[in-house]
Amino acid sequence: MSQSSKPPQTLRSRDVASAAAAPRGLNVPQSGGAAPREAETGHHRIPESFVKDPKWNRILEESIFFDRFNEEYADKTCMVGVDEVTAVKSSSPLACIGTSTLTTCMGIAAYDPDNCVGSVAHVMLASETQDFGHVAKMISLVIEVAGIIGGKHFILYSFNGRNGTREWNDALAGFLDAQAGSLISSGIVSRFEQREEHNFVLDTRDGSIFTANVVSD
Repeated sequence: MSQSSKPPQTLRSRDVASAAAAPRGLNVPQSGGAAPREAETGHHRIPESFVKDPKWNRILEESIFFDRFNEEYADKTCMVGVDEVTAVKSSSPLACIGTSTLTTCMGIAAYDPDNCVGSVAHVMLASETQDFGHVAKMISLVIEVAGIIGGKHFILYSFNGRNGTREWNDALAGFLDAQAGSLISSGIVSRFEQREEHNFVLDTRDGSIFTANVVSD
């Protein structure tokens, strides 16, 4: 890439091969930067009998999420499909990025607050096995794709990582902590947060995360 060329504002994982010559910036020392502002989460009080049923909980959460999403985010959000990875930057017309319906899948997001770059992966999980190699691959790809369009140092998030048995959930949580710990030690990631939402949007302009939670009376 020549010095006069600008990196793309939106990049999907399938475009990585064609952009391989772009500088990835994966090993840049920590550069500081404020932690992203947490967006106000939409809390809706629902009868406890509904909330205790996981199926109804997911349906209600998704309905609440998309009600506000369609009003405020639909025209400025790149939504990531199943087993895809996409990165965007704040100067893009689609400055927000997210994914939804993480029923038996999990989401991974990375955000660079200094360069206002964000990336998201919608990761398929094999809950019958504790082989998390595919999760590791997708974490690496989230960082790589964001790096191609200018990201250097990230806050890392996971979403809906507890959708199996207790033993499996604990194993995945430990694996995620280990992966994040390695990235933190290398200076690529400043901090890591495990979250439980099934739907989310990351705004690369300020780092806020829009979700919807259902709580009981």
